[in-house]
Amino acid sequence: MSVQLDFAALNTCLQDLNHLFADISRLTPESGYEEQIGGYGTVRVSTLDSGTLGAVLVAAKTIRLKDRRKDPKRLAFRLAPELKIWAGFRHPHVLPLMGYYLDNDYKIAVLISRYMIHGDLKEYIDQQKPLWDARLHLALADWIPYGEKKSEHSIIYALINCEPPSDTETLSFPAPDLKSLLGRCWNIQPLQRPSAFDCLRVVESALSTPRLAADVQRLSLIEELRALLDTTLIMEDVEELQRRAVACGLPSDNEQAIRLTELAERGRQWSKNAHMVLDSPVIALEDLNRLVAPPCSVPVFPSLLESLENARNRAREIEKQAKAILYPSVGRRTPIPEALRLVSTTQKDFLIPAIQILAEVAPKAADVDKTCFDIINNRYSPQPLHKPLFEELRDMRNTVQKKLWMFSIPSFDIVDQQLVQHDDWLEKLPWYRTPEPAMQGKLIVDDVVQNTRPEDDKPPSDPECTCICPLPVKVTVAKQADAVQCDHCGAKFHHKCIQGRSCPFCDHHHWNGSLNKPRNFEYIDLLPIARAAPDLTRNYSLAWKHMDIIITYVDRLTRAIDIFLAGVNEQNINPAPPHFIPQTRHFLRKLYKMQFSIKARADIPSYGLTLCHVHRLLANNTKPAQDASQKKKTQRRPKFIFTAEVMPLASDGSRCLCKGSHVGHRLITCNSCSYNFHGYCVRYNEANNPAPKPWRCPTCMIRKGKQYPQSAVRVRAVAEQELDVYVDTKACLENYSWQLIRQRLPLPTDYTIILELERFIGGSNQFPASSLASQPHTSAEPSTPVPREPSQISKPEAYPLSASVSGPTLQPPAASGASTGSSKVVMLS
Repeated sequence: MSVQLDFAALNTCLQDLNHLFADISRLTPESGYEEQIGGYGTVRVSTLDSGTLGAVLVAAKTIRLKDRRKDPKRLAFRLAPELKIWAGFRHPHVLPLMGYYLDNDYKIAVLISRYMIHGDLKEYIDQQKPLWDARLHLALADWIPYGEKKSEHSIIYALINCEPPSDTETLSFPAPDLKSLLGRCWNIQPLQRPSAFDCLRVVESALSTPRLAADVQRLSLIEELRALLDTTLIMEDVEELQRRAVACGLPSDNEQAIRLTELAERGRQWSKNAHMVLDSPVIALEDLNRLVAPPCSVPVFPSLLESLENARNRAREIEKQAKAILYPSVGRRTPIPEALRLVSTTQKDFLIPAIQILAEVAPKAADVDKTCFDIINNRYSPQPLHKPLFEELRDMRNTVQKKLWMFSIPSFDIVDQQLVQHDDWLEKLPWYRTPEPAMQGKLIVDDVVQNTRPEDDKPPSDPECTCICPLPVKVTVAKQADAVQCDHCGAKFHHKCIQGRSCPFCDHHHWNGSLNKPRNFEYIDLLPIARAAPDLTRNYSLAWKHMDIIITYVDRLTRAIDIFLAGVNEQNINPAPPHFIPQTRHFLRKLYKMQFSIKARADIPSYGLTLCHVHRLLANNTKPAQDASQKKKTQRRPKFIFTAEVMPLASDGSRCLCKGSHVGHRLITCNSCSYNFHGYCVRYNEANNPAPKPWRCPTCMIRKGKQYPQSAVRVRAVAEQELDVYVDTKACLENYSWQLIRQRLPLPTDYTIILELERFIGGSNQFPASSLASQPHTSAEPSTPVPREPSQISKPEAYPLSASVSGPTLQPPAASGASTGSSKVVMLS
């Protein structure tokens, strides 16, 4: 017949005891104890919460049923009555229930209580063999009424279940009835032994004796100390136990008395340390944490502990604020004054590690803020032994990014932004980070200052100072080889100054960008760079000072040149005043030393090109006229200047007909002009058609009036509009024509090189035969003057001028690089 199980009552019982539920994962079995197996369970000694401060040795009883096959849930009903009864016990001599465990499937049930180290009463008497005074205390204990009802003599038997007291043992029993009671306990006849009620009656009468009462109190205190000294006590409890020990005459060498004394000493030491911490002017958070959480074996005063906790709560709140500043959330930065206020107010009362870190970094942030504020307001004065300012600012940026990123420093943000602008500004400088020695900023400034001094605007008074340097050229018979002379203007130069180049006063290639110079930038480009400089650069950068010196001094020089050119335009230069040529050369000498191009505006020629043109005109107008009887009637052949010759060198060093569009092909060098050409462009291929040695380019062959052997060559003027009209170069050369002779030709039927004519310098014959009626195509540029040895110059020769510069108007020639014409290689099948 099955029994109905009331699960509702079971769940109600378990819910009432839910506060005692303990997971068995908190139990750690102890290996030094044996399992005790009984009829309805197994007891195992374990440690609850091992490894923590609250670890305690417990006995875990696992309940089991003999037969659970019919209904496994009966285990829960077996656990519930025992659990309910045990949880209801409240007595100092009854072990309390510490917890229980019941899994969801009702398969495992465990009861947990504190483990009794000395066993039960019988084991205690057998192992410890207490004196009869102690046994009497056990007999007088108030748990006698809790004895087993089935055998009223069981407790008495437990007390006397040893040999009787020896004759030498002195008993402290003042009551004769108590002694006779004990004597009856050893009676052979069980019926003559005293009952529990007789023992209680005799014991109650014995308690009226003071000495016995003191002994009982002492023994009771010892047992109480044994139970309490392993628990957490406060100092009031410890002091009360000490007063009771003194009252009952507990010996000082007693084990429990010694433990009580040690406990009181630890409590007094804790109290002393707590008072020292609270009375100190600055309280360390570390000390508060140590005192607020003492070990379980240290008794404390609750009021003093509360004061410590209040102080620690204040310190922790401050620590929380400091950590919020030191380790802020994303996008949050703290103002420096707020951090400094927190540091100043906290350091008066507490010593907190986070505040110490804040006290170290906040003043650094304040110094950064002050330094940047002075820099912004141009009040910063660098120290003599410090690094340059911009190095310091970059170090400051690294420091702020790594250590001071949690602070809001508005002045630093402004300076850092200007530092970025300054670095970008430096990258725009033509001389910044260039390997060319002549492009060093200090050297450029020195040259500008040297050549723009106001007191040096006038040319040298020595008429022999005609070189590009300010030193006179002394030509003697013994030192004729030390100087060269221009065949156009007659200027003499030192060999080391001219270095085999053309006359810089007459040759416009020195000023139109055709010749490569180390300082290949223009003055006009410096002006927008200077305007874009941030305030940080203007106030503290050496590069800005160099830039400002260059702009200021060059601007003063250009004003002086403008005044001179205005005077030249206002006067008739045919013939020119004698001081014009030295003054023009002196200004050109200054510009030549500075080496970079100087313009007033981007849409007009440079000052060097304008002065060069003026110098050519002045030199032509000041040449002495020859006597007609002595003038030779010589024929002068025309000259051809092609577009490919006036273009800048390509990246591979070539000046080819393709203008650098075929970079990467093999180069061939002309033996006449020394320019490099691509073999592909001049119809030579190394693989199957190598160039002869010596080899001359198509332009040199055309100038000589010869046929280029590798390909047909035609010449077309840049300004020519008709596609079938070409220049008859052979007719121009044979007739010494002063104008172009053109002809109409059919389309090429074979590979043909077409050269574009950039400028034409006419010959001496003004009436050549022409196949086409046309206007003269002449250029404003005469041929490049070639310096010669002074010993080879008998007297200045007449230099022919083109028609476009025959009048008094002084307009500078256009730069050769402005032409849109180009040399082309046309290959037709």
